[in-house]
Amino acid sequence: MRTVAGEIPRLSAMRRAVLPLFLVSGAAGLVYEVVWTRAFGVVFGNTVFAVSTVLTAFMLGLASGSWLFGRIADKVAQPLKLYALLELCIGVYAFLFPAILDATDTFYGWFFRAFHPGFYLLSLVRFVVSVILLIIPTSLMGGTLPVLSRLWANQLQNDSPDSRVGQAVGLLYAINTFGAVVGTFVSGYLLLRTIGVSNTICVAASANVFAGAAAFLLSRFARGHDATESLPPNQPVQARKPKKKPHGHKDTSVEASDSAQSA
Repeated sequence: MRTVAGEIPRLSAMRRAVLPLFLVSGAAGLVYEVVWTRAFGVVFGNTVFAVSTVLTAFMLGLASGSWLFGRIADKVAQPLKLYALLELCIGVYAFLFPAILDATDTFYGWFFRAFHPGFYLLSLVRFVVSVILLIIPTSLMGGTLPVLSRLWANQLQNDSPDSRVGQAVGLLYAINTFGAVVGTFVSGYLLLRTIGVSNTICVAASANVFAGAAAFLLSRFARGHDATESLPPNQPVQARKPKKKPHGHKDTSVEASDSAQSA
């Protein structure tokens, strides 16, 4: 990862530090996908329905979050602080998710007793409720890539007119995807078998909180150390104020002009 990152021209130390955080974020995201598929398998009583529901919510959330936060990222002055907020919100929601899922079981019981729905109607209600539950964290996950892309694009465009923005964003996506590969393997083959569903969710949520807290500290450091790079795009440069001349100083150019006119 260091070798690849070194090929990006003038990549600051702060942005190098963001790479492992995005790796952790990608791993946590796919841990959630595996664990939520397992949890919703109990809700639906059918693995196929659970997988379809989780994938639908994930793809919808990632697309919605990328579109929404991509627009927001172009307007914020500190993209790294926004990224930190996204990671913290994902972690907090994940910590609350087991309790939220238990509350939906109570709702399903009430709905069945009140309306006596058939299999397909009940499955549809479960699908809608499940997508609503997952659309919030997955939208936040979808917003992380465009926000960090904005951060890196600002740095590279300021450094050189011939900046390789595509290479930088490609590196971000590759790091995040590799983290997803690690998260899928670790959750399926290690965490679920050893610590269970709830504890696996807590591990992933802790990873998001750690990434968010570290990104927030980096943004605080960068604001003082690299403040000029945090300016939003297209901000007009302030005109340079004329230097004040010392008291009693005469403008020789004006005197010369007056003398020429009098002559």
